Amino acid sequence: MKIALTFNASSPDFLRRANDTVKFLQGSQIENATFIFWLFHHQGKPDKLPLLHLSPTEIMWFSVPEPVLVESCLSGLEAAYAQHQPEVILCSSGPWGNEMAARLGMRLHGSAITSARSVLLSSPSCTAYKAVYEQHLLAQFSLSLPPYCISVAPSGGGNIAVASAARISQIDISAPVPPCEWLLSVEVEQSANISSLSEARRVLAVGQGVGSRAGFQRMQDIAQQLGAQLGASRPVVMNAWGEMSRLVGISGAIVAPDICIAAGVSGAAAFSAGISHSQFIVAINSDPQAAIFAHADVAIVDDMDQVLEALAACVQQTSQPQNN
Repeated sequence: MKIALTFNASSPDFLRRANDTVKFLQGSQIENATFIFWLFHHQGKPDKLPLLHLSPTEIMWFSVPEPVLVESCLSGLEAAYAQHQPEVILCSSGPWGNEMAARLGMRLHGSAITSARSVLLSSPSCTAYKAVYEQHLLAQFSLSLPPYCISVAPSGGGNIAVASAARISQIDISAPVPPCEWLLSVEVEQSANISSLSEARRVLAVGQGVGSRAGFQRMQDIAQQLGAQLGASRPVVMNAWGEMSRLVGISGAIVAPDICIAAGVSGAAAFSAGISHSQFIVAINSDPQAAIFAHADVAIVDDMDQVLEALAACVQQTSQPQNN
């Protein structure tokens, strides 16, 4: 079985998306597979590539205009598929990979599924597993028409290690980009300079308990004192109290820190799935019946402001140099 892995190598999340793919493959059952890489870039190929431990037989580099849109990549992938005929095209996690899997499956008259957690591949069948009903259930999908175009679910964690790929056969292709009638213009807006939540060792994730935009801004100061990155639940960003880039959950960042403090969060399934990879979870909520406590290693029933202020003061005190 031949599997093609597709990535946007120009994305700042390239190594993190590759890490998601590694975890996906580790949790899957795949028989007698060979791998090829299809990598897209707009300028300057990276010197080193993610260490996936797959020993690809070939790397194809597709040069496309900036920004690297799925629309710009489809024609090149159709030509690559016609040449190599892989049974599976595995797309990266996130919006780019989800769109790629869905549109490529349609174009190639195959099957597509997005955000899959794992697959069972045994020629000629493919069974994919995906979380559904707000992460409450794991559904099984049988894909019948090859090629199977699959994007992987985000799994949290930092960047993957890199290594030289000089010994692997590499081909450079200038991908054709036919005119697109429906895409009139593209604007790229740079988001605020916020360190990636997915790579943070400590995360303070706050919910509707912050009460207001001012309350969220106060949490930014506390997060800084704790040496943590600040995340937010969906109600916080929907109320415009915090930036969308701070959203934690299935539709935002999947975090995997050493410690995650969830404060003022009810514990909705989509949010809880976003912190489930944390090594240690502390939940703070004034409601003793809050669902978040079911996911916590330590549960504190109290006012979140008082607890966090006391914790920040303690951290600051212990971090100060002691006088002999």
